[in-house]
Amino acid sequence: MEIRITEKDEKIFKFLFRLKYASTKNLSKYLNCSNNAIWKRVSRLKKLDYIESTWISSINNRVYSNGVSIRKYQKREQYKNKVKINKVTLPHHLLINDIYIFLIKNFEIEEQNIITEREIFFERTGILKKGRLTSVPDLVIKKDKQGKQKLIAIEVEKTRKTKKNIKEVFKNYAMNTSYFCVRYICVSEVIKDFVNNMAEEEKRKFIKAYTVEEFYNGIDFIGF
Repeated sequence: MEIRITEKDEKIFKFLFRLKYASTKNLSKYLNCSNNAIWKRVSRLKKLDYIESTWISSINNRVYSNGVSIRKYQKREQYKNKVKINKVTLPHHLLINDIYIFLIKNFEIEEQNIITEREIFFERTGILKKGRLTSVPDLVIKKDKQGKQKLIAIEVEKTRKTKKNIKEVFKNYAMNTSYFCVRYICVSEVIKDFVNNMAEEEKRKFIKAYTVEEFYNGIDFIGF
């Protein structure tokens, strides 16, 4: 069976390369097409091992990752392994995907100016090294301010951390001078208020939290 690889296919491969895996809903938002159109395309790609697919009953959706035919041509050794989907952290991961997509479509941030957690771990950016005692953000935005490039760390919070845990995260960010500011996107007002109260208590003015709803409503969460 032969298949012509389209520009949209290449975009899917790149998205999965950078973000590890994605749901049908993620990809339909990313490519501005219907769930059914995505399903038809990836079904053909799956037959030639370009795409791997797993049905996740807990979210009533399929989750996709790059298949063997694509992975073996990727340049970095770390990306050649089969992706393992963690069902516990899956909702958090898919929310990060949605936030990534919303940033490029509604905040007019170019994709090359957003660094994913996977890229950070594999040292593609030279910002962080895996295993260092520092907080690894879910996403990093590169933005120019007065002619200088600034890095904004994005943390997506679905659960409330302990005070001890979040103090350590704040401390790690304070020690890492790579970041201009840290922005939390929280699933509830309770988590948002907790993060903001802790940031005030710890005198971390560069840290601020918002709700997912505020983010989707277009609030200037970056601050410059």
